[in-house]
Amino acid sequence: MKANKLITFQMGRKSFLYVNLKQIQEPNVRLYHALVVASAFSLATAFGFWIHKFLLFQPHTSEVIGWVGVNNYPKHQELFYYLLALIGIPTTTLIYTFCWVIFSQVVAKWVRQPTVLLLRRNALASSFLLLTWYRIWDLHRNPLFGLVLPMALVFITKIGIIGWHIKGRNRSTPTLPVEATKQQQIYRHIVEKRRFNHPVFRICKFLILPTLIYSLIYSGHGSSTIDLFHEGERLAPLNEMMHGGLPFRDIYLQHGLFQNAGLAWLGSKIFGVSLEGVRKMSHLLEPFGYVAIYLLGTQLFRFGTIPSILLTLIMASEGNWVTARHSLALISFAWVANYLKTHHDDGLYAGWNLLNTSASFPWPHSARTIGNRVRQKLKETFTYSVAFGWKLITAGFFANLAFWYSTEIGLYTLGSTSIFLFLYGVRREPSKRKQLLPLGCYGSGVLIGSLPVLTYFILHGALDDLVINIWIQCRYQVPTWGLRFPSLSSILKPLNDPAVQNQWMVFIKSEGFRWYLPIAIFVVTASYLAYRLIRGGFWNSDGCIRLLLTLLGGATFFRTALGRSDGGHLIFGSTFLWVIGILIIERGIDQLVRQKTDQIWAAILIGVLSTGMAYYLQEVHHPVHAFKSRVHQFMNRSSKLVEEHLILKRVGRENIPTDQAEHVARVVTYIQNKTQPNEKIFDFTSQGAYYFFANRPSATRYHQVAYASTPDMQTEVINDLKNDKTNLVIFKTGGWFDNIDGIPSEQRHPIIARYLKENYELAININGTQILNRM
Repeated sequence: MKANKLITFQMGRKSFLYVNLKQIQEPNVRLYHALVVASAFSLATAFGFWIHKFLLFQPHTSEVIGWVGVNNYPKHQELFYYLLALIGIPTTTLIYTFCWVIFSQVVAKWVRQPTVLLLRRNALASSFLLLTWYRIWDLHRNPLFGLVLPMALVFITKIGIIGWHIKGRNRSTPTLPVEATKQQQIYRHIVEKRRFNHPVFRICKFLILPTLIYSLIYSGHGSSTIDLFHEGERLAPLNEMMHGGLPFRDIYLQHGLFQNAGLAWLGSKIFGVSLEGVRKMSHLLEPFGYVAIYLLGTQLFRFGTIPSILLTLIMASEGNWVTARHSLALISFAWVANYLKTHHDDGLYAGWNLLNTSASFPWPHSARTIGNRVRQKLKETFTYSVAFGWKLITAGFFANLAFWYSTEIGLYTLGSTSIFLFLYGVRREPSKRKQLLPLGCYGSGVLIGSLPVLTYFILHGALDDLVINIWIQCRYQVPTWGLRFPSLSSILKPLNDPAVQNQWMVFIKSEGFRWYLPIAIFVVTASYLAYRLIRGGFWNSDGCIRLLLTLLGGATFFRTALGRSDGGHLIFGSTFLWVIGILIIERGIDQLVRQKTDQIWAAILIGVLSTGMAYYLQEVHHPVHAFKSRVHQFMNRSSKLVEEHLILKRVGRENIPTDQAEHVARVVTYIQNKTQPNEKIFDFTSQGAYYFFANRPSATRYHQVAYASTPDMQTEVINDLKNDKTNLVIFKTGGWFDNIDGIPSEQRHPIIARYLKENYELAININGTQILNRM
């Protein structure tokens, strides 16, 4: 009896919400619904601006000495603010919309008026919340007029609406105009035309254009100066592997297996063990990031090729880039998008619908019969998954490759795509046993790709080292390398400075604006998706599900910029920014062409977005100028070979500045003269390239001492020095890497520094490079 009452209550509650939400899906209410969403978004944003000054965080105590710890900076607050904005603002929009619907329904019954009429008038009353945008950046100084006054106006207006309707409650109920019959649409979309599926067009789209993009991006040369730290992250592991070292067991890898070790090893096999070989391999792979972003665009954008080319031009403009580390992740996203594109009309479970997962076992239930049925069901599930889920299996395979290329990028890809497939699966109404089939196919692709790598490390007894390395990399990344994310108050300074002329132009073109542009785009996109979720038809909209996929990818990738908050990592973490921007504009144009929306308002909105985006890109990133430069570089590419470097060995045909080559050669010569060919040395300057050029193995697996961040790791380094009785130590070089992020190496690694001071003495100083010998 109680169960029946509970079911009746739940059905009644569902019916109540369904009837109320159904009303705001009517065409004559949609514009008012959009106004309510905009008002709620304004209120939530203004409230966030005001409340953030009261959310005070205390710095976390950490055993790692980095910029965050030295400056007692509460780095975790930035991630909190980011998630609060990304989740809190859309959630507030949802709650406010529900309140608007329920409040209008209750008042409509009370005053005996049509619910639609109250929905409209309450929406107009909510529009006062748009006033919160007036000097929102100065809200913390004057919250009365910026926040309280708009809320008070909304409250007073709603009371006035109720009073006015109560006064006229006995009047006849007005009859709302009947919506005009919708005109039949005769438009047939351009992408459905047969000529765009012709093999010639597909060859041009997926072969010729990617080849052209690769050719324009490929430079064949880079900086001549040796970056002893960043290039040392590849050269040092290569040197260790040449001396028999195994990644993860003998070599700590900071970024990923292929990024730090595999790329250099492959380059050495093809081009020889030299700096030239590593650089050539890197230059060959670099354009694949741009090819991958183009291929992703072809699967996301309805108009396919043209928006994809535009996206590639933007990513190749000044101050933008997409690295080879992104390529495999972007291809994985492209496969997921292709699956969604293929099965949008017939459903996600097309093909799987024939799979019967709920059939009962025949009677009588013998062990043999049950076993046969189980095997048959598993066989059917496997067959159907391969037949109808092979694209998701491929996507999982590429996501796994992205993980082994770069651990961070791989985790972002796996996490965001898994969340998307889970949400996209469970929202359906088929058998619950089928809901996780897409995610299962994706996971099986990940497993297939992982088996060879895991098997290799298991056979070499290094699986535990692999797991520990990945754990250290993820656990201590922010305490070790974290920097302060630019504060919102510092970004808004141009708007508060009366001495600045053209404040808005200065603000938009400022470096600080770039830091918050991705966050703003993500939050607005999330709020729009919340609006579409309430409006209905969210999961049946091809545009919404693709926008959700890119939003999840962009939001997770941006975590890189929240961690190491410098210019390079901002660009590295903003890969999906322009994907989302073009996707929104392109979908809006598509809706206009197909006449599926209010043409006037949609045309104005799309026109404003397109103009603003074009102006910002041209003023800040100069894509046209960058494209001309790349074409000029392509047309005037020199094939002249540089001669083998005579001053510094293991450089190859690289044009290194003479002063740097001579200095490194002097240091290398001293090391080689004072040590045996296989004798281990130790570098305290985090410039691992010295190991490679000196052709000497490292005394510890932390070839960049900056990686040994915790006391336990520093103790491990000391034990390695003791056990090996290492004689030679590079102590200082007089450059920036003696003070990474303004923190001296002796302060960052006090345990190691103390040991070196007690057991080593200065042997020679070569133009600022101090080398120690054991006492």
